[in-house]
Amino acid sequence: MLKIVAGIFLVISMLCAVVVTNQSFTARTLYAEVENAYQQQLRLEKLKGQLRIEHSTWVTPAEIEQRARGELGMVAPEERVTIRF
Repeated sequence: MLKIVAGIFLVISMLCAVVVTNQSFTARTLYAEVENAYQQQLRLEKLKGQLRIEHSTWVTPAEIEQRARGELGMVAPEERVTIRF
């Protein structure tokens, strides 16, 4: 009877060891994913700052006029031209 109880405890101990090992592996995997997500967040925040700076330079009147003339071929109207609706 003692050998049966000892065998049951051994099996339970082995199952517990497998569960603990599996949980440890899962925890390490999730921690790695969190670290990767954090690094990506830092990269995206840096990119966001760069894009804000770029956007602020693109919305200046001089930049708008330059793009309108260069890319769209627009010209400023003469002062005597008046359009009425």
